[in-house]
Amino acid sequence: MNGNGVRRAAGLLVLVLVATVTVACSGSSDEASRQIGGRSVSEAEFRFGAAPAPPGDDVAYQPDVVLVGGGPAAVREMTGDGLQVTLDPGADGVDSLTVDRILYASGRVVGRVVAIEDSDRGRTVTLVPVELTDIYETLVFDTSYDIDPAALAIYTAPDTRDPVEPIKLLPEEDGQGDGDGTGGGADDGTVDGTDEGAGPTTPTSDPDDPTPADAPPSAEPGDDTTDTTDPADGDATGDGAQSLTAASVAEPPTIEMPRVHLVVGANPRRSGAASLPSVAPIAQTPPAPAPPLPGPVASPTAVGTGDFKIQPIASGGIGAQLAYDKNGTTILAKVQVQMQSPRLVARLDLRGGRINTAALELHGGAGFDASFEAGSRQGLSANIDANIAFPVDLTVPIGGVVAPLSVTFSQRLIVKSAFSSKNSTLSAAGNFGFQGSFTMGIVNGRQTLGGPSRVSVNKSLLNSTKGVALGPQGLIIGHAMRVMVGVGAFGFATGLYVDFITSFSVTRGSDLGIVMCRGGTLDMNVAGGVGYSLPKPIVSGINVFLRALNLKQINQVGGIEFARTKLISLSDTQPKSKICTG
Repeated sequence: MNGNGVRRAAGLLVLVLVATVTVACSGSSDEASRQIGGRSVSEAEFRFGAAPAPPGDDVAYQPDVVLVGGGPAAVREMTGDGLQVTLDPGADGVDSLTVDRILYASGRVVGRVVAIEDSDRGRTVTLVPVELTDIYETLVFDTSYDIDPAALAIYTAPDTRDPVEPIKLLPEEDGQGDGDGTGGGADDGTVDGTDEGAGPTTPTSDPDDPTPADAPPSAEPGDDTTDTTDPADGDATGDGAQSLTAASVAEPPTIEMPRVHLVVGANPRRSGAASLPSVAPIAQTPPAPAPPLPGPVASPTAVGTGDFKIQPIASGGIGAQLAYDKNGTTILAKVQVQMQSPRLVARLDLRGGRINTAALELHGGAGFDASFEAGSRQGLSANIDANIAFPVDLTVPIGGVVAPLSVTFSQRLIVKSAFSSKNSTLSAAGNFGFQGSFTMGIVNGRQTLGGPSRVSVNKSLLNSTKGVALGPQGLIIGHAMRVMVGVGAFGFATGLYVDFITSFSVTRGSDLGIVMCRGGTLDMNVAGGVGYSLPKPIVSGINVFLRALNLKQINQVGGIEFARTKLISLSDTQPKSKICTG
């Protein structure tokens, strides 16, 4: 081969080698890269969030915070409840972890260490929630973010990732209900009214019991506990329980529907409320770590939690579809806070471990949509009283800030049925429009909350009510949506948050009655704070675990929690006859 041939061969060899290396590197990059929030991230960041930022002018950490080298890459496993995290023992900082120090590995892995165990899996630490001021000495940011629902990543607690059949969507309701033929009634301030709300958004006079004495009964979400009185026993003992249905001929004159207390965040000041169902004892030794936490998915899928199937909704707003079928009682329901071009504004000035200014605004609220179909073959003996924490985070990271912050939406539901006769059915659908923003703020210690104060009824809850029953019946559904800007995952998230709490009730009289009475309520509230707040059942479960290890128990609230503010309260009964209105 002459010199030119050698050079050509060498050139081809170089091209082949370059092409081979390029293809190999490209393949490796594809395997290691994921998309979240419109940007490429590593597999570790995809699963556990971004690493915390190094100290700087706008961020400084408390002395007992341990930043782990490698950030999310140092995390090997995480249990579904967030209590236990297994780390690479060779990662920088892991050997510095001791009880009562704060682990900060990534945006979704942060908490105070209460126990440490070394094994062949790595170093496993047991964590409890922390406040922002436990993590940061200084944290200053001012950001706005346009929320693209399609970009929300859906994280599901791994202990609930068993395959579940998708939930059949409820059909759109076009007809008017089975009422007395009197039509829809458009009185202001009623469930069928066209626009009137509850007036200014001022906090309720009693922060421990936000229901005014003249508030409509049954559907008022409370602050920290659920009234566990069985609504079917005909003698509700919940504070302020009142009748929502009118008399019938062949059945008892009323169904008593107890007030609902929807657990969004705990309020330890409340006393005398009914206790929640006890938490089943757990093993006296720490549970084995769950399989590695899976990464988020892009499309909502149904998950099982207790006796319910839950399927989150992110398109057009934040909500959920739920299904229940047990002991002859079936419920299929849909609730959604509707949004148009949602935009979030967040500001925080935390210096010297003290919060000087905090503000969170969620713009783009457009309305609330709800519908359900329910039935009972057993009547009184199969009514339900459920308080459901969704094991799902809808989240997207915020870029351009000094901390690995994310916008996270989480939800809770309460469902209470009151069927008094066998082979009963009940259904209704309502759509309520509003405009405005959900806001919380702290400036120089002064707290503010705000939200829409007027509502229009686009679809009447009462006029759509249908059913068949020999006795009076009713259903209450309460929904809480929390938007948070912060760090942490599931119940361990901490940051700035606003809660929008909506509840509605529908009651229908007996088909044997002289007059078919229908009643309904709609209540909307806003709450908020800075830090964390956990539902009581979750706190009880965590504390059972901690007691078994002789460890200090956690509080339900860490940080600043605002008194809840009532936005809107509507109620109505049809027809307007004395037998129905009492």
